[in-house]
Amino acid sequence: MCTWPSFRLLLLTAALAPIAAADASDVKRVGDGFKLSGRVPDMQRYTDCSGHRFLVTLSGLQYVGEAGTTLLEQSVDGSLTLWLALKDVRVTIGRISLAGRPGTAVCGPTLIEMGTRRNLWVAFDFELQSHDDGAALTLKKTRFGLPNDNWSVGTPAWVTADGFGMSRGKVVRGVRDGLAESRVELERQILAIANKVLAEFAALPDSAPAEQAAIDKALAHKLIAEGHLSRDGHIVFNQALPITNLERR
Repeated sequence: MCTWPSFRLLLLTAALAPIAAADASDVKRVGDGFKLSGRVPDMQRYTDCSGHRFLVTLSGLQYVGEAGTTLLEQSVDGSLTLWLALKDVRVTIGRISLAGRPGTAVCGPTLIEMGTRRNLWVAFDFELQSHDDGAALTLKKTRFGLPNDNWSVGTPAWVTADGFGMSRGKVVRGVRDGLAESRVELERQILAIANKVLAEFAALPDSAPAEQAAIDKALAHKLIAEGHLSRDGHIVFNQALPITNLERR
């Protein structure tokens, strides 16, 4: 029995499909956060392991968390970075089942926890341009790093296994190892959903297409309308937050 490295990517993709600028000079708090939650449709896929084909089914997928403090940072070159703090993100895979010629196994719920010790900071780097009708933002890059000590993979709440080599211990190790060793892929998946969080913060109108240009426009409008950004593209201060207070990694 192997530890099923071939379906590690499947586990991570299903679990997360549902959530330091250099030379910085100014930082301002521009938001206090909102709750995140959602569900993901069940997934099925075949995978080959040790010469056998298994049908892997993932079901009961859901996530909860919180997008915390939002900070706006302006570097000396005039570019802007929006920092979004994620915390207490919990992704639950309700049920993982495997079926193949050697036997079957079912386990779950399995929990992935992120940002429970301190904030996880996602950075949205924008190019800023000033026009006659106001400042314009263009997203250039999104950055995120998951510290080793700020996330964990739990043990399935229960496991049943039947068949040659399908012991409970091997099933548990296969699931946990597959998730725990996929930190880089986990970061990629978080970045993949980052624009959804940004669209929520930017208050993108329901009638607007969920395209990056529309999100950038809505964000610039929000920041100017709420008095955080001047029409010529500079942070408007009424309560500054010293950069030394940021817990970014």
